[in-house]
Amino acid sequence: MMEVFRLKCAPMKRKKGCNAKVVIVCPPKRKKRAKKKARPRQKRKRKLHVTIIPSIQRYFTLAEADIALTTGKTLYASQFVNDAGEAISRFAEHGRSGYYNLYINSTLQSSQLYTIDANTLVIFPTGQIIKENTPIILESVAFAAEINRS
Repeated sequence: MMEVFRLKCAPMKRKKGCNAKVVIVCPPKRKKRAKKKARPRQKRKRKLHVTIIPSIQRYFTLAEADIALTTGKTLYASQFVNDAGEAISRFAEHGRSGYYNLYINSTLQSSQLYTIDANTLVIFPTGQIIKENTPIILESVAFAAEINRS
């Protein structure tokens, strides 16, 4: 805000040619405040509800004869049946969203002792023998995620 004052020469000390003077008085400059950055409007955060859905499949077979694991053994998917007793042609594939468990004679085996692909189960050599009619169970556990936004 600016203020304007008009000053006139005092009548007693008036000199020839004295005219009225205008004095402009400005207030001292104020420091400018840093403008606050306009915050973008935040959208209302939606909550995510994640449901994990497991899918478990089991495959069964019996050792047809003694299996010497001196050189390893390959078992084919066609040798197994599922929970319903139906023959299968492939094992379930689930990539990184699941895992397999191998049970020989109802004992869980370390995952370092076997590999699995869609058609075969390969048991690595351990020097042991799997006796005839020993149950071999392969369990496939896969997970899927269901995401709901609210």
